[in-house]
Amino acid sequence: MVNPALVPGMAIVFSVDKFMSEVRALTNITGNGVASVFVSWWEGELDHEMLHANLNRTIDPSDLETAVTTG
Repeated sequence: MVNPALVPGMAIVFSVDKFMSEVRALTNITGNGVASVFVSWWEGELDHEMLHANLNRTIDPSDLETAVTTG
């Protein structure tokens, strides 16, 4: 059985862990994207025009088809 005096502390730890988990996932996704661009540049296979076109495009968040096909 858990000591009732420890419950507030456990709630704080669990909420911080949830936030840190989301930050780790965001950092991982960002790092993978940067690494992909860097490796393609290093190998001489980076298409600068396509990279800039995709980074500058605007996606309508209400467009379900685009949301499903782009991940």
